[in-house]
Amino acid sequence: MAFGDADLTVFTADFGVPVEFGGGTVSALFDQPTETKLADAGFGGFEVTVPAIRIPYNAFSPMPAEGDTLTVDGTDYTVAEKFADCDGSFVRYTLKAVE
Repeated sequence: MAFGDADLTVFTADFGVPVEFGGGTVSALFDQPTETKLADAGFGGFEVTVPAIRIPYNAFSPMPAEGDTLTVDGTDYTVAEKFADCDGSFVRYTLKAVE
């Protein structure tokens, strides 16, 4: 069975949290923390943990970009990095807390 754009909400329906950006709200998957192994990037044996979200690729128009601020489940974050996730149906963002 193939999934279309309208089916992406199935993945966020049960475990999603509200994400607000640009006047709109969508449900997204929130991962806290996400482990990044910097050893793989040549930085020794360090590991860091950062929160991350996965949003359906067409949820906002325009989609958030690096440096944008969004609200995840009532907490403000700045987008640190943006990645295509899996087959491109979702966009993965690593976040940092707004200070």
